[in-house]
Amino acid sequence: MPRSGRASAKRLHALWWVRGGSSAREAARQAGVGERTVVRWLGWYRQGGVARVLERVPGHGALGRASRLSEEQKWALGQESAKGRFRTYDEARAWVQEHDGVCYGYKGLYSVLRRAGVRPKVPRPRGAGRPGRPRGVERGGCTRALRRAGVSATQAVHFADELRLGLRGPVRRVLAPRGVKVRQALQLRYAWRYLLLAVGPLAGTLRWAWLERLTQDHLRPVLADWALDCVVWDGAGSHRGKRLRDLPTRRVLLPPYAPELNPAERIFEEIRRRVEGLVYESLDAKEAAVERYLTELAADPARVRRLCDWTWIADALARLPAPTAA
Repeated sequence: MPRSGRASAKRLHALWWVRGGSSAREAARQAGVGERTVVRWLGWYRQGGVARVLERVPGHGALGRASRLSEEQKWALGQESAKGRFRTYDEARAWVQEHDGVCYGYKGLYSVLRRAGVRPKVPRPRGAGRPGRPRGVERGGCTRALRRAGVSATQAVHFADELRLGLRGPVRRVLAPRGVKVRQALQLRYAWRYLLLAVGPLAGTLRWAWLERLTQDHLRPVLADWALDCVVWDGAGSHRGKRLRDLPTRRVLLPPYAPELNPAERIFEEIRRRVEGLVYESLDAKEAAVERYLTELAADPARVRRLCDWTWIADALARLPAPTAA
């Protein structure tokens, strides 16, 4: 079964140069491959002619040799890899040997995974939650958590969080030529305040306030003024405080260590991208820069929805029950 495409063209090109009297080194240079590769092709040619050269596949021997894993076994290996189960190729080898009874060498399984498109990848973080306890607001659990809090379909749900904005900011990535060291001025002043942000993902609304400290006494007047139907945020001590219980706002807690479930974090990413990495005369100046961006963003609800109207949140809110008659 002859090969086709670029690999076959290279082999035939090299053989043509050798047939014309060129050395293996010259043929390799013309074909754009190594000299040892051309020598190997010549060995195949002596064994079986052009057909033998074209039927060979690197790492497989002759084309058509049956794989040691069936298509179902390869699919199962791909599914396990997609779950992030294997940290190393050795772990994948051990799984294949235990699950399928096939013993691969390191290079053999490496080739199998590479051909399947499996490569080392840094996973995205997500909150693990506490063992033995429900995660609460998550994909599939958001509706249940809101129902337990008594939230109905007619009530607006906001996701809230705080951003500590200070003058000791991090450096930010910039565009620069390769090989050029770029230095960025960095402020080292310990001065900060908190930005309390509430996002309405379905309506694309933003509400924010500045706090000197993150305590119940500082949160209470802001929440009382906003009079939100429901707020979803993390389980910080000030969010669970007793002094907030008499407010009409229902509070739903996110799982611990799960910032990826809060769309307010998406707005914080945009804020950091615009204001960090610069030097400000004062904390008020940095706050003013954030105010300008939030004002611009709040005036464009469609833009807010593109950032925060995640599908799983919209589906969860759409399944909330209708309000019961008094």
